Amino acid sequence: GFTEPKVQGLWKIALEADFNDEELESLRQELSHYEKRLDKLRFLQNELNLVDERHDGKPTQVDDEKTDGRKVMDRKLEKSVNAVNKLHADLEMKIMSRHNEL
Repeated sequence: GFTEPKVQGLWKIALEADFNDEELESLRQELSHYEKRLDKLRFLQNELNLVDERHDGKPTQVDDEKTDGRKVMDRKLEKSVNAVNKLHADLEMKIMSRHNEL
């Protein structure tokens, strides 16, 4: 089973939709991939929070004050957030389009 609530919700809807076994297995694999991406994103966010805490607990808001490494990490995080959001939207659309046919 899935541990991530967003993934569990999509899987529940998929199970109620009109997918055959093969399609469900394919979706399960896609959702598994999505869950790994969510875990990776959460890990990255936690890492950045730890870095912020080490720097007097103040997140650096102003770009000028950020190190090059931190700017790279922020871009990586933003890219990861965008990728995860797109993945969620794509999966949701795929599942809901079949679910709404019921």
